[in-house]
This record gives sequence, C-alpha cells and structure tokens, in this order.
Amino acid sequence: MKLLILDDNMGFAEALALYATKEGHEVKVAASRHDALMLFRQGFHPNAILVDLKLQTDMGDTFIRTLQPQEFGRHRLAVVAITADPLLGPELPPGVPLIRKPLDPDDILATL
Repeated sequence: MKLLILDDNMGFAEALALYATKEGHEVKVAASRHDALMLFRQGFHPNAILVDLKLQTDMGDTFIRTLQPQEFGRHRLAVVAITADPLLGPELPPGVPLIRKPLDPDDILATL
C-alpha cells in the first residue's frame, strides 16, 4: 500500500512512517496541506492518507473535504483522521474513521 501521512508533528509522523515501511508499505510524510499537494503533483498517488486534524497552518478536515470523493485509478482513496484534541472529529465527512492519539500503529494500519 502507498501511504501518505499528513501530520505536522514530524517525530510522530517519521516514527509511524518507519513502522509502516517495515511492514512493507511505501510511505511519504507531509507536514502541511501544501506539502501533501506537492507530493500529488510530483506523481505520488497513495492508496491511503492519514491526516492529523489539527495542523499548525490548517485544519486537516479541510484537506479531507478536498479529497472526497476523489479517486486515484481504480481504487478509492482511504482517508483516516487522527487527533489528540478531544473536541475535534464530529465535523468529519461520513465514512472517515477517526483515531484518537495516543494511538497504536497496528490499529492505524488495520483501519487503513
């Protein structure tokens, strides 16, 4: 699976990317919506995106809404939201699962 992790906490994102890579996935990390869109323009088309809802420069749910219901090739794009903020989450589009931090990498990969 090709996975994009959109999270401005680079320590968390890189640790999760390392774990997912060891599990056999191709992973890219973006710290902002701009960086994620740049990866798309450069030809990286993931099967799944893990999006932090609270980014320093943006809200992750805004990014998620721009992706729904976009398709890449024959496969739908799986989107999973993550957050440590207990107040975020209800505004997600239907069908987008939410995982709260702290989290278990195995739970994330199973959800994807």
